[in-house]
Amino acid sequence: MVEQNLKAAMDLIRGQADSVAARIKADPGISEIRKLLQSLNALEELSGVPPTTLATVLQFGGDDGPGSSTTMATRPDEFYGLEPLEAAKRVLKKLGRSATIDEIMERIKAGGGDTGSQDSLQLSLARSTVEIAKIKDGVFGLLEFYPHIKRGKPGRKKRGDSDTTNGTEGGPPPDTGSEDLALSEEVEKDQ
Repeated sequence: MVEQNLKAAMDLIRGQADSVAARIKADPGISEIRKLLQSLNALEELSGVPPTTLATVLQFGGDDGPGSSTTMATRPDEFYGLEPLEAAKRVLKKLGRSATIDEIMERIKAGGGDTGSQDSLQLSLARSTVEIAKIKDGVFGLLEFYPHIKRGKPGRKKRGDSDTTNGTEGGPPPDTGSEDLALSEEVEKDQ
């Protein structure tokens, strides 16, 4: 019974949304936006910049292309208290595509985050080569968007950490229990 009521409510709302969408699509303004967007996308492709989606232009999520469902409004506290690099990674993840440094900074600020200086954030992104791909100057994406690019795994060893297979500096000393036992037995024999 509850499922039937939910389905009926969803069907009603879906029908209303379809009706509104049909009116919007019939509006000459939407045709103009689409033509302008096609021109913009052609220029973006030539310059190597990720294409702008209709959802981005209209400032809402939708089914207008890769990552468009992640273009919904940013919560005002979404990036509050995060380090700029971590906030930038989350912005890119939410977008689902690469973005310019200006767009990344704008979204971090919209989400209540601190970006620091543009140069500092850009340098942090460029140095984060295990997780970030620098597409070109000022354009970055998450490496996971480019599965054909192979790089190391996150979590490199910190200075002083040991390779426990050979007992190198900074780690526990190699097990010398048997050597100590043999040495103590020799000392007892000599006495």
